[in-house]
Amino acid sequence: MICGVDFEKNVCFKDGVADRIKEHFRQYLRSSNERARRNLLRFATGSESFNHRTTAAKRALNVVEVADRQLPAAHTCENELEVWDEEDFGEFQSRLQESVEVGLSGGFQDE
Repeated sequence: MICGVDFEKNVCFKDGVADRIKEHFRQYLRSSNERARRNLLRFATGSESFNHRTTAAKRALNVVEVADRQLPAAHTCENELEVWDEEDFGEFQSRLQESVEVGLSGGFQDE
C-alpha cells in the first residue's frame, strides 16, 4: 500500500521548484486513491512501488520544474517527473492525471 504520506517521503523536489508546485503535488498525493498513486509512480519510475534496496537517490521520485507545456513528462531512467507552476490546483491535477493515463496507455497515437 502506498499512502500519500509515505509517497511524500520518497519525493525529492529538485532545486528551484516553486513552493506552489510542491503544495499542489502534495495535495494531489493526499487526495488521490491508492490506484492513482501507483499509476503515477509507474508513469514516472516504471515501477508500482519504491524499491528500498536501492540508494535513496535512485528510489526517490524526482520532481523538476520546467517551463509551461501541454502535459507533464516522465523520464523513468532518472525517476523524474517534469511539472510546471500551474496557478490552479484543479488544472494541475487534471493535466497530471491526463499525462499519466496517456503515458500508461502507450502514449499518443497518430490516426
